[in-house]
Amino acid sequence: MPEFMYRALDAAGARTSGTMSAASRATAMNDLAGQGLFVTRIAETKGEEDGAGGKWRLPFVSAVPQSEMVLLIRRLATLVGSGIPLVESLKAIGGQIESPVLRHAMGEVKEDVQQGQGLSHALSKHPRIFSQMTISMVRVGETGGILPSVLEQLADFTERDREIRSEVKTALAYPCLVLVLALAVVVFLMTAIVPKLEALFSGMRASLPVPTVMLLAMSSFAQRYGWLCLLALLAGGVATTYWLRTERGAAAYDRARLRLPVLGNLVRRTAIGRFSRSLGALVRGGVPLMEALDVVKHIMSSETMTQAIDRMQTCVRKGDSMARGLENEALFPDMVRFMISSGEESGHLDDMLFRIADVYEMETRNAVRVAINLLAPLMILMVAAVVGFIAVAMLLPIFQINTLL
Repeated sequence: MPEFMYRALDAAGARTSGTMSAASRATAMNDLAGQGLFVTRIAETKGEEDGAGGKWRLPFVSAVPQSEMVLLIRRLATLVGSGIPLVESLKAIGGQIESPVLRHAMGEVKEDVQQGQGLSHALSKHPRIFSQMTISMVRVGETGGILPSVLEQLADFTERDREIRSEVKTALAYPCLVLVLALAVVVFLMTAIVPKLEALFSGMRASLPVPTVMLLAMSSFAQRYGWLCLLALLAGGVATTYWLRTERGAAAYDRARLRLPVLGNLVRRTAIGRFSRSLGALVRGGVPLMEALDVVKHIMSSETMTQAIDRMQTCVRKGDSMARGLENEALFPDMVRFMISSGEESGHLDDMLFRIADVYEMETRNAVRVAINLLAPLMILMVAAVVGFIAVAMLLPIFQINTLL
């Protein structure tokens, strides 16, 4: 029987974890729910299968495009809000889904709901597709009888998150294209053009200019050991990927990012904006604060932020406010602490969190634009310098051909 490791919250909001044997993931979750525990993370100890179809998938490959997830949630909210029964709504949107993975998962969700299971429980069987935030908000919507409004809030959050990610990817597209083209040009020159010059200048190496000697040496090294360097890069990339998936590696990488002059501030703004909007959406949806913090903690990509939220939870569990828990957190500026304190005192924490998110998301967009505007010219200058060096190194012997002969 498979072994499962789990993390959960009890009725008092205290965290608990352990291992248990169960016939399946769904059975394990049912057993834990029967014990009054809210599961925040569960995985099979011998490797968790993909929630859609049971096929293993690379950890950095997204199962479903975020744009399609937004459409799914929005359509479901519209249909349920119109008074159409949940099973009929799931059946109606099933034929409109383009992603095969999502279509298969929603087919299983519809069957589970048809058999009497709750929507949140049916979604929780597909953790690779539906986030803990989605499952938590749907559970609250079911419990409070406000599923349509909760789904609308969830769709708004997902769409805003997708827009920000899309803007960053679009802004990075041009510098990445320049870098790829530059590497292609350099590889072509070093493997196709320079070797021909090496044969031409083979008898004159002692009298060749220093730049030409350097270029011929680099070309010779690339031809002899290029494949070895490529294998080393691939092996290093795979090893780094797995190291970054460990808690120690993720923490070290995150600390290094935050210390960088320009990137550090960008990472900090992005993390605060995502934390604020995620927590605001959960609180507005009716999720209890301790449960909301636990959900947000597991969807953050910053290990430093995750540790800060963990310390914040400890403070809240003792009866203090969130603002009090932020006093010693260097990641959060004083402005954020003051705004959260104001939101807690006025009883409008969700509104204040959304305002914080708006401010930091706007700052993130501006910072990305400035960084890209600086990065593109710098990359062009670097490419021009490299190509210029190669051109000079190839042309110098031709200009000095009479002297060499």
